[in-house]
Amino acid sequence: MKFNQIIVLCVLTVSMAQPVYANEVASETLPQFTTKDTEILFDNDTKSMQLAALSPQEMKETEGAFVNFALGGAAGFGVYAVSNLLTHQPITWQGSLYSFGTGALTGGMGGALIRASGGGLAGQIAWRPNIHAANFGFSQYSRYRGW
Repeated sequence: MKFNQIIVLCVLTVSMAQPVYANEVASETLPQFTTKDTEILFDNDTKSMQLAALSPQEMKETEGAFVNFALGGAAGFGVYAVSNLLTHQPITWQGSLYSFGTGALTGGMGGALIRASGGGLAGQIAWRPNIHAANFGFSQYSRYRGW
């Protein structure tokens, strides 16, 4: 068991040391952008963006887009409240608002990202693990803060 911990510690040390070496490069050795490079980079091709107002049908299709955010926020707060009741922890305003906000963010944006990537199984495979990872990260921060 101790040997495994040493290996993990060595791997983490090496992986964290690389960015430190990358920051020690002198700025004089880095290539500088010239005016011509900047003009090419931000070249304006003057093509029309073809902006138009949404049609009544498109407006009707976007109605209720906030529902995913509201349901996600409610679910986030619900999970927070139930978990705190089961573990006999106090429900705080900070924790409540944070849980509602993260639920709304992951619920609302998650549904939008899945639909934007084509929906169905491909959208679920592409975005669902990322949504769960973000939600887990948010919950770890909340736990760290004691909410």
